[in-house]
Amino acid sequence: DGPDDVTGLWVVRPTMDNDVRLTGIIPLASIARACHLMPVIDHNVRLPYDFHFSDTLDAFQAYYVNTYVDYHSHETVL
Repeated sequence: DGPDDVTGLWVVRPTMDNDVRLTGIIPLASIARACHLMPVIDHNVRLPYDFHFSDTLDAFQAYYVNTYVDYHSHETVL
């Protein structure tokens, strides 16, 4: 309903049906603008040493949408 009280960032969550994540394929041509997502992490949770960044979208339940990132940031991501 509004931004997070502490960070001021919007929080997004995947759509769930019971404990199953509902997914779909989004054609690249339909994406108007990329966004920078940061996982919402509990302070008591520690990531394993061998955690790979490509598992991030599956590993967390919610994400902050970084509204402070520059729209050119996708050019610097490798």
